[in-house]
Amino acid sequence: MNENEFFTVSFYPEKYRDALSLMGSKSGKDIDKDAAAGLTIRDLGDAVTYEEAEVTLLCKKIYHQDMDPKNMPAEVVQQNYTVDKPHRLFIGEVVDVIR
Repeated sequence: MNENEFFTVSFYPEKYRDALSLMGSKSGKDIDKDAAAGLTIRDLGDAVTYEEAEVTLLCKKIYHQDMDPKNMPAEVVQQNYTVDKPHRLFIGEVVDVIR
């Protein structure tokens, strides 16, 4: 996300729930997530999505900001950010809808 000007947001049928759960819970540094999830990469030129997506929004980054733990409830910080740095929030403009 940091290095690219574009990102995608994709929507999938229910039957891909397990594949998406794997994608969201494993690191690409540890496994080939695409192969493990059984998803097929679809190159959009400026970004990627997967053939299995019903709809993909191609978005151009227009803003980002690191989340500030001082603005989060203490239990959220304790549960998520005692080791890892806070997430970065991205806002994008939808430039195309791919079906």
